[in-house]
Amino acid sequence: MSRPGWRQRIEAARLVREATSRRRVRRLVERRRGMRFFVDGRELLNFSSNDYLGLSQHFTVASALQDGAAREGAGATAPHLECGHHAAHQALEREVADWLQVPAALLLGSGYLANLAVLQSLLGEGDACVQDRLNHASLVDGARLAGCKLRRYPHADAEG
Repeated sequence: MSRPGWRQRIEAARLVREATSRRRVRRLVERRRGMRFFVDGRELLNFSSNDYLGLSQHFTVASALQDGAAREGAGATAPHLECGHHAAHQALEREVADWLQVPAALLLGSGYLANLAVLQSLLGEGDACVQDRLNHASLVDGARLAGCKLRRYPHADAEG
């Protein structure tokens, strides 16, 4: 018996998702206001975005973004390792370090990248890293990339 083609496999998986009420539906966000957004006429708190403080909607942040784009252009263009560390990034890192009253700050493009950087800085071969099984993928990937021995325990049960 031959294996079903990819179209048949996709259709079968779609039917299973629909039958088990697991079909993903993209909902239209009508508008946002800080941490709140409006979907299907309902006001909801947004706990699922990277904008958990609602700063993307803050006037000062939006204004600074507009000023920076007018001066420097828009878009990342390339990673720092390829095209160099931009003066604007250096100035922002210096400002953050001064604000935190620390010698230096390193800004990364996402929380995922920050977790990779921290774990690879702290761990290496011969080290052990013990994590909750439901930790975010960035923490698991960071430990794996560090080359340490990774052990994972059942969620919220470090003794188990």
